[in-house]
Amino acid sequence: MRRGGRPDWLGAAVFSAALVCLLLAVTKGEAWGWLSFPVVGLAVASLCWLVVWVSVARRVPEPLIDLRTFGRPGMAWTNAATVLVGFSLTAFMVLMPAFVQVDSSVAGHGFDASLVESGLFFLPSCVAMIVCGPLAGWLGARVSHAVVLRIGLASSAGALTLLAFAHDDVSVALVWMGLLGIGIAFALAAIGTLVIEHSHASETSVSSGVNMIMRTVGASVGAQLAAAVIAAHTLEGALIPDEAGFTIAFALAAGAATLALVPGFALGGRARRLRRRVALSPA
Repeated sequence: MRRGGRPDWLGAAVFSAALVCLLLAVTKGEAWGWLSFPVVGLAVASLCWLVVWVSVARRVPEPLIDLRTFGRPGMAWTNAATVLVGFSLTAFMVLMPAFVQVDSSVAGHGFDASLVESGLFFLPSCVAMIVCGPLAGWLGARVSHAVVLRIGLASSAGALTLLAFAHDDVSVALVWMGLLGIGIAFALAAIGTLVIEHSHASETSVSSGVNMIMRTVGASVGAQLAAAVIAAHTLEGALIPDEAGFTIAFALAAGAATLALVPGFALGGRARRLRRRVALSPA
């Protein structure tokens, strides 16, 4: 059994540089201009750093992300869905507390919620996740976890779309929050199992780590982009963002969840067959 290992410091540094360039471009896009030289230059630099990182990952014995594992079709589709789920959910987490705390008497939108009340808005999602988490596992064992993933993504996309365009009433928004909780529970439960299904027994920890990195990447971009959209729709000197900013940002989160259905359907119904094949193949 192989023990120990050497951290991939170079790969971590190069991958971090790519993310820093990308996030800085997203954050400063509105202030500097989306087609300005600094923003375009940062985007190009991010792409270049990613190319360098791929080269490093192919050369080091124990890379930050094993590209062979990452490139396996089932794993690649699962990670692609994970990036988009991370983007969508983190963008929502940034948006919702800010939206509900907006003074509706001044801005014409929002619910004038206190800090405590803004936390209570997440209660329907939390309850739905507690109830639907075990249900997602039960359904995945009887149908397939790819189907559970699709249900979760469709529910999340629907809830975020409704939050984008129908958020004038508190009770209605709470219903959408409950629907989103169902989607989150199904999607995250399915992703965790799909990672294991498409891994060799000796790769489960690495595969789970790669999947977590992919979710973090999506979350980082989603949070920054949501904040950038809100900032772009806040008048200079004003403290309250325009409603259009929230609508656009919620719609972007919904779009990411909808786009994640593409890899979700690409996984098809093959998960169980792939699991048996991976289990029988040599590590």
